[in-house]
Amino acid sequence: MRLGPVEKRVLSALSELGGGVYLPRLGGYVHRDWQPDGRYVVPPDLTAAERASLRRAVASLERKGLVEGFTMWDGQELGLSEVWLTPDGLDLAESLR
Repeated sequence: MRLGPVEKRVLSALSELGGGVYLPRLGGYVHRDWQPDGRYVVPPDLTAAERASLRRAVASLERKGLVEGFTMWDGQELGLSEVWLTPDGLDLAESLR
């Protein structure tokens, strides 16, 4: 199964976060910058392009059966607010490590 770079980061981040997370928080983990001392710098907010990229990656992973999302009204739009790894997604995330 072919995965894009953002899809791989989504799977890795979900695995590190215990399998599931609130979508805006996931964005910070997916778009983090790695520092030489091992720390992550999490941006305080995602740009519109980063949000769109994250939503596309999550939607693609959902179609592939690797994640499942919970749709809720977030005050601005109807969209995924929580994302969780499926058993297949967890297996694939572990193999990417």
